[in-house]
Amino acid sequence: MSSNHEAAALTVEQQHAAILTVAEELLAALRSNDAMSQVAVLRSRLGVLLSANLATEEREIIGPIRRLTVGNRPRLFTELGQEATLLRSRYSEHVGKWNLRTIESAPAAYQRAAAELVKDLKAHVDRKRGVLAEWRSAAV
Repeated sequence: MSSNHEAAALTVEQQHAAILTVAEELLAALRSNDAMSQVAVLRSRLGVLLSANLATEEREIIGPIRRLTVGNRPRLFTELGQEATLLRSRYSEHVGKWNLRTIESAPAAYQRAAAELVKDLKAHVDRKRGVLAEWRSAAV
């Protein structure tokens, strides 16, 4: 995934799969002590995918559901929405704290921080995958 345009052309499901793949590739690169240039590329890809996914979900699913009355919204909509907001905030803080210089100065700490964020991101995507069909139906 080299561009925002390519990421935006994916379906939500494809974006979720790509996000998880790139997150795992990032952790693998960190474990194998790959060059910082590879880590930077993977961090950039992950950022592009997360941004595209936010826009796609808002346009296709979240926005239409938000227009429903609260009582007609599908299960876990509010909970997963709050979780997504928290994850976006944590991701922004993570990227702001961990630039390439700070990663190089504390690689083990960065690896732990990245692993924790990826674990929570994967759990969120798994939960969202479990309700996505229901949400798509509600968003029609």
